[in-house]
Amino acid sequence: MRTALFAACSLALLPGCESTHEYFDIGAAEADAVAEAGDAEAGETDEDAAETDDAPVGTEPCSAVLTCMQACSDTPCVDACQATVCPANADELGALMSCVERECATECADFSDPACTPCVTGACLAEGSTCYAATCG
Repeated sequence: MRTALFAACSLALLPGCESTHEYFDIGAAEADAVAEAGDAEAGETDEDAAETDDAPVGTEPCSAVLTCMQACSDTPCVDACQATVCPANADELGALMSCVERECATECADFSDPACTPCVTGACLAEGSTCYAATCG
């Protein structure tokens, strides 16, 4: 069964968000319904949707995504890096990001901050190790 992972809040803490990322793992039918509702809200037509349905899937392993994110000082940059993760590593990246948000939100508000990496390696070592060991193969 195909599932989709939706982020309700961005890495920057938004008003009303309990955490910096809230993920929902939903089935294919729900994912399609959520996507269609969002498309309608944004004024996207079926023709627009057809152009993006074949968007490339990420091909980078979790470790490469983390390397990319370490250079980021803003949410759009982090989001762009995360979008490159291969489907086989999405769970590993999600687990690490949940830990980072829970344990290192202050230190990693800016991923390029020198305080971020030591916090992550100290507080999220298991998740980070799993991420770095993951392959897309």
